[in-house]
Amino acid sequence: MKLDEYFSEFYGIVLGDGCISKYKSQGRIRQVIRIDGNSITDKFYFEHIKFLIKKIINKEVKIKYRNYGNNIFITFYDKNLTLFFNEKLKFPYGKKINIKIPSQILRKKKNINAILRGFFDTDGCIYFTKNNSKLRNYPIIELSTHDSTLLKQFKEILENKNFKIRISHYKDSIKLYGKKNILKWMNEIGSNNLDKYSKFLFWKKYEYCPKINELPLNLRLKKMGLPGFEPGTSGFPSFVPEGAI
Repeated sequence: MKLDEYFSEFYGIVLGDGCISKYKSQGRIRQVIRIDGNSITDKFYFEHIKFLIKKIINKEVKIKYRNYGNNIFITFYDKNLTLFFNEKLKFPYGKKINIKIPSQILRKKKNINAILRGFFDTDGCIYFTKNNSKLRNYPIIELSTHDSTLLKQFKEILENKNFKIRISHYKDSIKLYGKKNILKWMNEIGSNNLDKYSKFLFWKKYEYCPKINELPLNLRLKKMGLPGFEPGTSGFPSFVPEGAI
């Protein structure tokens, strides 16, 4: 596998809301990769995941939905890719524990940014608090993981990139507080998740951003006058930050 930005971002995605697994069926060992998301907020983002998979292994995959809840997912079989994750990158089958991002991926700055972007777009979040104000205008970026090994590695990576970070009280997430952190993140790392990036755009334009139940994705886009992203349309946002794929 070519360890470029495309692969690195996909690796970050699997680190976040993905997994690899294997099982025996009809005398054969099946190797599976699966990524889950929210069908309301991640619909457009899953088109981007399809794009990454196509770039990495030249395979078309399908986006699927559950008949209940708001679950969206991609699941596909690829022996070579799954074995590369497991054998070369030491990525475990099933439950993700004691994961350490391999040094061979971290040799390039662009790969580091891509991993952070992929993880943020899946297992990260951006939100705004009132912070002694009437409006939600104080930005916070959060990266969540219960894996202490991975949390420690993310901490070291972000500190080396001169982010000011805090570890949460329960030691299950890293938080980046304030305007300087969010601007630095979006300028250097970016986001390819329309829901997350549009929150940043909304905050940048109006200097505050409501909670998602107060202003859901479709209404947020409509208020900002972003065309072509009404429910039911397809395509990927053309306004991703410079440096994002």
